[in-house]
Amino acid sequence: LGPPPPEYSGWAGNTILLVHPGVAVSSGAVFSTLGLTNPPPDNTLGPEPAPVPGENDLFKPALKVAPALSEVAEAIEKINPAHWGLSGSGATFWLESHSPEMDLERLPASQSGWLALKTAIAGPSG
Repeated sequence: LGPPPPEYSGWAGNTILLVHPGVAVSSGAVFSTLGLTNPPPDNTLGPEPAPVPGENDLFKPALKVAPALSEVAEAIEKINPAHWGLSGSGATFWLESHSPEMDLERLPASQSGWLALKTAIAGPSG
């Protein structure tokens, strides 16, 4: 792995939590909800999803495919409303954490199927 892209270089060394609710999310199903097309000759990808601050464009489609993800989103948003999101098409979420042990304790204890991992953003190698 190399250094983070320039837009994330300020995050190097920051602690993040990865939270997976134990829910399977099909990437194909998530992308199919976007209604993307690729008809010749203009090769359009269809309507571009409206960006939502702090969210990845696949967040809302993933919720349509796996509504259970909303419970995870609500739980981690309470911990850090400004810096969290869905990774890829799901089902793992990331959350910037300044107090990882405390934040892990704040995740719903009743969710025994959830997996959480403390990690960090890599800095420049060398």
